[in-house]
Amino acid sequence: MRHITLLLCTVVLIFASQPAIADDRSLALSNDFLFFCTLKIPDFDQIDQTAKSLNLAVKKDIHPTLPQGQSARSKGWFVGDKTGTYELTAAEAVNGERVVSSCGIGAPDALGTEMLNDITTKMHLNNPDRETIAPTGKLKTLEWKVSMGEEQMRITLIHAYPKGPGVYLFITREVDSGSKSVQ
Repeated sequence: MRHITLLLCTVVLIFASQPAIADDRSLALSNDFLFFCTLKIPDFDQIDQTAKSLNLAVKKDIHPTLPQGQSARSKGWFVGDKTGTYELTAAEAVNGERVVSSCGIGAPDALGTEMLNDITTKMHLNNPDRETIAPTGKLKTLEWKVSMGEEQMRITLIHAYPKGPGVYLFITREVDSGSKSVQ
């Protein structure tokens, strides 16, 4: 009996000392986020073209009518892989000289802590610049300022809190026309 207890304690210690490894779903989502959203600066038309070239099915396509000098558009696509389906999103809003564009992924079945571990490792992110918990206590938002070349952007991870499925991960770029990013 002592040998079994000793063996179980050894196994627990071995697994407890291993670094946290994201599950397959989180790894796949993180990789797709990096592919769709971070290889280039977020650009609505470019993301739309990539989605079309991959024959992704459109989930939503929103283009509201706004006053002159303003525009907004948002589009989402279903993306499937061996771990399941998720939504790829692109958005762009223009208000005079200011342009905000974003690219993201959302998955109702992904785990936020797993995504957090994986994306911070892959993108070499340190502690978030901002961390908030919704008044309901059920959502956590983490935000990092990042650079892509000379461009400054924000990466935001919103997930179910303190535990449970549901993740939205996106990168946002905000600029004034004719100037560099403003964050």
